[in-house]
Amino acid sequence: MRNTVSRFLEDQKLVRPPLTPGEPVVSVIMPTCRIRPGNTNRRAIESVLAQTFRDFEFIIVDDGSLDGLDKLLARYQEADTRIVLVRHDSNSGLPAVRVNEAILMARGKYLAYMFEDDEWQPDALEKLLDTIGIGRGECAVYGAVDMTLHRPGRPDERSLLGAWDFNYGILKNGNKIANCAVVYPRAVHNACGLYDPHILI
Repeated sequence: MRNTVSRFLEDQKLVRPPLTPGEPVVSVIMPTCRIRPGNTNRRAIESVLAQTFRDFEFIIVDDGSLDGLDKLLARYQEADTRIVLVRHDSNSGLPAVRVNEAILMARGKYLAYMFEDDEWQPDALEKLLDTIGIGRGECAVYGAVDMTLHRPGRPDERSLLGAWDFNYGILKNGNKIANCAVVYPRAVHNACGLYDPHILI
């Protein structure tokens, strides 16, 4: 029987600028599949490119967009060679597949994530990496996220996700950490494997 995940990789088109010597400290990964309302894609991309910490590669995986997103991403790459573009003609509908794909090609010692409706403060990466630096050995770090929930017909709800004293027991009962606020060593995946791409996960 054919591997069902591998078929989503068959149409991969990789556009990587010439590699610079050495490896970047961080690989920032962003799966995307369409231009979102309010140009949030642009906001997300530009917030990564505007980071005060600059030693990173930015892997953007286009999961079969049909609305001109690929051309928008190409323009960003022309302006900033830290961007690595991965293009698929077919949409997988499985964001974890595209995240795993980017993890496998990442060169950075650490991984960080951006999503098409998120935005970083300019010093986000710098602060997260500084926190790793003062730790005892390799660790994962996370920051707080100012989250606004928009729902039709209801007032916006704002909350601060991640602003809590870490408690593993609480974390097992429900996620309290935003993906876009996490930095951790890429080597974690050597021990734990990749994300489960099953649609229910």
